[in-house]
Amino acid sequence: MSEEKMSQNLQSTPYDWFGQLRLQYSDHSVYDYLVVEEKLFTDRWHLWSFALVYGILHNKKEKNKRSTFVPLTQISDNHVRDMIAMCYLLLDDGRTTKEIFSEMNEYADGGVTELNKIFKENKTFTIPNLVKDAGELWNKRVKDLQNINLAKS
Repeated sequence: MSEEKMSQNLQSTPYDWFGQLRLQYSDHSVYDYLVVEEKLFTDRWHLWSFALVYGILHNKKEKNKRSTFVPLTQISDNHVRDMIAMCYLLLDDGRTTKEIFSEMNEYADGGVTELNKIFKENKTFTIPNLVKDAGELWNKRVKDLQNINLAKS
């Protein structure tokens, strides 16, 4: 193998931090309800990633005992992988990967709880309605985050 080819294989990717990490949730019954029974999401990791974004956006976190359900490296949808990687970068304030990922799971749990409440109250929800005010909310929310990747203004 040429030296150039070897160096191309060693270049970092946005997913390098995935390592052996696995998505975690605290209440699998909510996932079963929203994914399996109500079929609002095609699988648990789609719900987890949407709940992560929703939790970060609305600053909803829950610290609970969790169980794992899928390794990050086994998520086949590149859009979901990209979203998870962007959320990681958004929360990166210099802590360890383990600490940041733990917080991501807290946000996902908080987001799932909120989404479940919305669904139970309205018997439905549409993703566009849930994120329609996201632009304004992100502008406010991003200022609260102490991200090392964002320019200070």
